[in-house]
Parts: sequence; structure tokens; C-alpha cells
Amino acid sequence: MFALLGLFDWAFVPGTESNQSMAADLFQRGLLTLEKILPYYDMGTITAYDLGYMTFRGELPHLDARYHAVHIYLLHAVYSIGGNDIFHTYEKRWISYIDDA
Repeated sequence: MFALLGLFDWAFVPGTESNQSMAADLFQRGLLTLEKILPYYDMGTITAYDLGYMTFRGELPHLDARYHAVHIYLLHAVYSIGGNDIFHTYEKRWISYIDDA
């Protein structure tokens, strides 16, 4: 999500017109990827820091409440830019994990 926000910013940096369309395209493609991978970060009570638990055999998810809060803030920022309701749904769900704790 940090990379997506960087791509969004890059698409509007003055003097980089030759790269702006590439950045905007990568941002849109990144939104589609994020939409598909969000469920893998959702552990039901907290979010995983990364997907290493899926790519490295025997790894447990890295869970940390501080990163969970960062994920919520980043998802809110991405939702406010991209407007995809799936992002808003996950944002509310992840907030509920804190509220239920």
C-alpha cells in the first residue's frame, strides 16, 4: 500500500509527464492486485504483516498490533483515492478487530 500511494503521488509530480501515465497505469494495476490479495492478510482478528507465511514453508504469520493499525490507515488512504468499496469493507472489518479486543 505504501508503494501504491507512492505511484499515485508520482503520477502527479510536475515535470515527469513522460512517466505520469506509466505511474497511473501501475497504480491502477496495483489496486486490482490489492483487491485480490487483501483476504490473505486478514487473519480474522488481526492482519498479517506480510505474506511470508504463505511463501515460506512452515512460517507462521507475523502479527503485530502496531502494523495492524498502519494497515488500517494505509487502506483508508488507498480507499479515499481509489474509491473501491472492497477497500472500505476491509477497513471497517479491520477496525472492528480493534473495537472487539
